[in-house]
Amino acid sequence: YGDHRDLHLSIRRQRQMCIRDSIYVAGYPLGKELSDDLKISSGIVSSLKGFQDNSNEIQIDAPINPGNSGGALVDRQGRVVGMNTLIRTDGNVEGNLGVGFAIPTDTIFLVTERLITGESLENGFLGISGQDPTIGRAGALVIEVVSDSPADQSGLQEGDLIIAVDGSPVLGMSELAARIRLTSPETMVVIDIVRNGEEIGLNVVLGALGSFQ
Repeated sequence: YGDHRDLHLSIRRQRQMCIRDSIYVAGYPLGKELSDDLKISSGIVSSLKGFQDNSNEIQIDAPINPGNSGGALVDRQGRVVGMNTLIRTDGNVEGNLGVGFAIPTDTIFLVTERLITGESLENGFLGISGQDPTIGRAGALVIEVVSDSPADQSGLQEGDLIIAVDGSPVLGMSELAARIRLTSPETMVVIDIVRNGEEIGLNVVLGALGSFQ
């Protein structure tokens, strides 16, 4: 690191990443007060589904510790793919168990833009429960619709297969949930579904997650 004021880094979006991609973690694992030497550790992407189901953090197996928080997660080409955030433990063993998480660059840019423009950071809300389909076309299969939610008001039904949001394909339930949460409340999105073999587009005005909890 040091004083690299003219340093320019390339960015890689989460949708360009794959499980088993090689990654590198930069930071000060024990904190700068104990060591001024930048440390680099390596590993792979273990999952793109995050800390909890339907979240979008990048799960990695590279050793990270508290001093790594806020440090860069980069790929083999030196492109920044995320920011190191947290580790998961079993509650008994202190330290890293090889289950770490990073916030993807997509989320960082979105939150930064909202802060600059003064927009709300509240999460969007659709109002469904769903799962990945076990056979057939990729998407998010609706298994329950919350009464009086934006999904309900737009006409989404149990059994619908959500295949795209605003024209961008949806590959699974975790991806859909992450994209909805990262969209501001009161935003209208076009959700493309397959119902009884027919493709339909629905206009949905997202609600605020906090209003439905």
